[in-house]
Amino acid sequence: MIGDKADLANARAQADIARGRLVATLGELQQRLHPRALMKEAWEELRERGTEMADDAIRSAKEKPGRTAAIAGAVALFLARKPIAHGVMSLLDRRHDETEPAPEGSDED
Repeated sequence: MIGDKADLANARAQADIARGRLVATLGELQQRLHPRALMKEAWEELRERGTEMADDAIRSAKEKPGRTAAIAGAVALFLARKPIAHGVMSLLDRRHDETEPAPEGSDED
């Protein structure tokens, strides 16, 4: 009987310890899954990845400057495509006006 009481007390003590660990684990999970904590973790991961990508881009640009210049030029042309197209069209219109023969019966000669 004394052994049974000791075993029961021991089991209750172990259950209390396990319950305490479970409560602590749940508290930690709640903190980790809090929206602010998740947002902070995501922001840190994004910042770290962005830094890695920038480092890779700089390393690649240093290794292959010709390719980098070509890409930068293509991007610049893409961004300036409307003004460039407008300028080309203006030049073509002027050339067309200059090479167009004068209508018959005009006094331009």
